Amino acid sequence: MARRFGLLTDKQLTVVALHEGQGLGFSEIARRLGTTRQDAAATYRRAVANVEAAWETLVAYTLATGMILEAGEGTSLDELIARVIEKADTHDVRLRWGRPELYILLRGLLRDCMKDSRLVEPVVIVLRRDGSIEAYPRKKIEHVLEALSSLQPTTDDSRS
Repeated sequence: MARRFGLLTDKQLTVVALHEGQGLGFSEIARRLGTTRQDAAATYRRAVANVEAAWETLVAYTLATGMILEAGEGTSLDELIARVIEKADTHDVRLRWGRPELYILLRGLLRDCMKDSRLVEPVVIVLRRDGSIEAYPRKKIEHVLEALSSLQPTTDDSRS
């Protein structure tokens, strides 16, 4: 049985490392692995699909278990930080970072959603109980938010 690295097989990890990490083409990868170019390319596509599925799973888990804070276009980074700190204080969560570090962290996480120090598109910030923070462009996770909002709490008393 082939070894696995999470959702990637040994072969998928090798192909990804050679293609993405070393910049090799599929013909060279196939030569090194003793297979065809088509097989190397198909292995790469399966690996990428597995990574995308894993990312979506992690995002869904993070959104389902964290405290969600949404911010719209035009929100300043200073205002966003104030809202994050307020939400953490309200829920007795000790953030891992102070205000200066939050500024750097959020600016990095949201770099594609900002111009100067303002959001140019809506974002979702997830505050975890351990004090960590995740940030996503809202449009990238819309489908997960919709699925979570459609879930109804269980009212079955036998589960208590």
